Amino acid sequence: MSTSTTLVHHETGVISLDGWQFLYTIAEGAEINYEHAIEVIQIGTDLTKNKRVGALVDIKSTFSITKEAREYFALHANQKQFIAIAVLSKNLASRLIVNFYVRINCPAIPTKLFADKKDAIEWLRNIVKP
Repeated sequence: MSTSTTLVHHETGVISLDGWQFLYTIAEGAEINYEHAIEVIQIGTDLTKNKRVGALVDIKSTFSITKEAREYFALHANQKQFIAIAVLSKNLASRLIVNFYVRINCPAIPTKLFADKKDAIEWLRNIVKP
């Protein structure tokens, strides 16, 4: 059975849905603010159409995110649709941002940081059980 991938280009990166995987690849140098966070969550809600999925956020690039955007992501990621979030990054600065986000914002959805994409997808697969 094949699945089709839906792509949405946003000013902060590329967002896609492929079967049970929602992917948000953050663009190099992106500056994510509160309005962007609202847009990304809305795009995710529109793409998933109430389907339960795992999210992979690829932040291998350098980016910045405001406190308000972090708080919005932590509180408004739709738990009925997004079962878990795997964050992929090898960049030290990005890894620090993610660790800070998880510790301070305490997202309602299980969120884990990975350096290896294969490990991230396997962790998501074990939680989502597609």
